[in-house]
Amino acid sequence: MGAEGKESKWVTLISKDGFAFVLDYNVATCTGGTIKNILASDTDSATGGGGFAEAQTQTIVLNVRASVLDVIVKYLHWYSQYALAKDWDAPDFKKSIPVELALEV
Repeated sequence: MGAEGKESKWVTLISKDGFAFVLDYNVATCTGGTIKNILASDTDSATGGGGFAEAQTQTIVLNVRASVLDVIVKYLHWYSQYALAKDWDAPDFKKSIPVELALEV
């Protein structure tokens, strides 16, 4: 199934302390990388899918605290909105990261 078939799907990211964050598939995979590869099916060779069970359930348990995952989810939303914006149009995301979480994020 290509990305066009996943437009209306939701992805659940679960923190190690059990908090669930539900977000649109396109937002969750907008930066590419780990989340996109985990959610890609093994037949999705264009995206390098690894055939993980998470591709079927659309749920990923991550080894991070909820407070850190919250920042990650906010970044994914920020990135999906501003990735193509000119520098002066996008707010500086780094300023929104709480100081106490900066090293973990």
